[in-house]
Amino acid sequence: MHDTANETGGRILVVDDESSIVDAVATALRYEGFEVEEAYTGREALAAVARFDPELIVLDWMLPDIEGIEVGRRLRARGHRNAILFLTAKDAVENKVEALRAGAGRRASSPATCSATRTSCSTRAATRSSGARRRCS
Repeated sequence: MHDTANETGGRILVVDDESSIVDAVATALRYEGFEVEEAYTGREALAAVARFDPELIVLDWMLPDIEGIEVGRRLRARGHRNAILFLTAKDAVENKVEALRAGAGRRASSPATCSATRTSCSTRAATRSSGARRRCS
């Protein structure tokens, strides 16, 4: 676990099996002042959460080993309450409900737009700064 977060941002884990998406999102978030860790599989994401303790996880739904939705479920089952932003092209109502049950505070269309991700992250940082502890919305 980290002792302190960047004063202007916070800790964010970006998880996607497409390196170009991880690179684009992570670069934009670092530019905005966030401390960012990267992962490319569900297993890497689970390990990174334990090690890095991010406040927000930007998580692709469809990963090669463990689906992102399952990563969210496992984190909740282990007691983690990190905010989760799912990146997905899935738009059916049942997928939205499934994401909420797995801990999502928000979904973004995949490939994610950096502006949507930055907005979610900025909202989370502002919420943290005000002393409130709630999911990213």
